[in-house]
Amino acid sequence: MDKLLLPLFPLEAVLLPEEPLPLHIFEERYKDMIGECLKAKEEGAEQTDFGVVLIKGDEMCSVGCSARIVNITRKYADGRMDIFTVGVRRFEVLYTNRDRSVLRGGAEFFDDDGADTPAE
Repeated sequence: MDKLLLPLFPLEAVLLPEEPLPLHIFEERYKDMIGECLKAKEEGAEQTDFGVVLIKGDEMCSVGCSARIVNITRKYADGRMDIFTVGVRRFEVLYTNRDRSVLRGGAEFFDDDGADTPAE
């Protein structure tokens, strides 16, 4: 997995840090993406997460949240799977790369302001 590019999973849903997100994976490109994330996790690689970004029609939002795979809850005979993920850290997509079947993006991660930080 290329460390500089985050695999992106456009969804009609918003993921937030520490929030759960169960997913049903059925498209080949996303089965491959999840397989790569699981392999990276098994090998102790630095990047094991993928990014979830909101998509509205043909427009993809530029801010998303990385998702960490907690476990595979079910595997189907045809290769589909149900996975349980949790949001980790927000990011901004700086650019996208379409060299592979899965959209990937250059991501700049950032932390949210704490609840006790006053708004300016």
